[in-house]
Amino acid sequence: MAKKKVDAEPEEDDAGESADGHTPIRIADHPRARNAIARSRAWASLIGFGLGAFFGDRAGVPFVDLVLRSIGIGIGAYLAVWAGALAIWRQILFAELAVRRREANESQQALLAELESQAGPGGGGSAPPGQSGYPGQL
Repeated sequence: MAKKKVDAEPEEDDAGESADGHTPIRIADHPRARNAIARSRAWASLIGFGLGAFFGDRAGVPFVDLVLRSIGIGIGAYLAVWAGALAIWRQILFAELAVRRREANESQQALLAELESQAGPGGGGSAPPGQSGYPGQL
């Protein structure tokens, strides 16, 4: 008997939206984050390689061992900085999202206040019964 596959996450369509209609936030889709992470990974690997070569040469390590150790240190620095940069940019993106939500909420409140002031003290009476007349509210 075959077991049914249970999906923990909703499936995504080709446009990147999940089945519930939400678009996931991805660090790879953010142009500033993608460029900054790539730049930091490159610098970390170069600096790691250079420091490994410098200190290996000062310690009198044979050339082949020096190069292999420097490559290993460069790869380690690359991975460590990549993980750190992802963690930092994840927090930056959440902060940007919170700012945009607050701005959208403030502009919506300003629009509602403007609509209420235009409707006058009696509420205007232009909305059908059972509806407030404001977009997004019932």
